[in-house]
Amino acid sequence: MMTETPVETAVILAGEAPQGLAQAVLLRLAAECPRPFFLAADGGALHLAKLGLAPDLIIGDNDSAPPQLLPQVPRQVYPRAKDFSDGEAAYDFALCRGQGRIAVFAALGGRMDHCLANLFLPLRRPEQAERFVLYGADCRAIYSQGRACIEGQPGDRISVLPLTPQLRGLTLDGLVYPLSEFDLIAGSSLAICNEMAASRCEIRHCEGLAIIFHYPLGGILNKP
Repeated sequence: MMTETPVETAVILAGEAPQGLAQAVLLRLAAECPRPFFLAADGGALHLAKLGLAPDLIIGDNDSAPPQLLPQVPRQVYPRAKDFSDGEAAYDFALCRGQGRIAVFAALGGRMDHCLANLFLPLRRPEQAERFVLYGADCRAIYSQGRACIEGQPGDRISVLPLTPQLRGLTLDGLVYPLSEFDLIAGSSLAICNEMAASRCEIRHCEGLAIIFHYPLGGILNKP
C-alpha cells in the first residue's frame, strides 16, 4: 500500500532544474527539522546550489559538478565510462540507506529518453517501487502495487497507467469518473485525465504495478 509517509531521502538529478511544484516541495523539505537526506546525482548539486542549498552527498562521475564545487560535501565517485547512469546510482544508494519514502527531483521534463528512464528505474526493484515519488513542475508520479490513497482537492487531475501488461481489478473511488474492478491493459488511455471529486481519492487493484500522475490545482500540495 502506498501511503503518504514522511520523505526520508530527497534525490536531485541533473535534468531540468526543479520549478513550480517540484521547487516548492524541495524547498519545503529543506525547511523541515530534521530535513531528509539530500542526495545529488552529479549535476543535481548545481540545482541545489542555485537555490542556496547543499546536498549531504554527491554521487556520480563529476562531469557536471566538478570537485571545486561544494568541496566540503562528501562524494561517491564513479568513472565516466560505466554501465549505468548517475541517476541509477543515486536511486540504488537511496534504496539501500533506509526503508522510507524517496522523493526525486529534476527527473521529469527535458529529454524524453532521460525522462522515461527515470520513470522506469524503480521497476528494477518492483517490490520497492512504492517508496518513490517523482516531482515535476506541475505533477507528481506515484507508484502503486495495490492501493494508493491520494490527498488533494476537488478538480485535481489524476491519471493511472499500467506498468505491467495489465492492472487487474482496478477500482477508482473519489474520482469524477469511477471504475469498479476493471481490468486495465497496458496501452489503454481509459484511466487518464480523471478528476478528484473530493479532497481524497483511493485507487485499488489486485494485480500489477501502476503509475499514478497527480496534477494538483495551482501546483499546491498539502503535504509532499
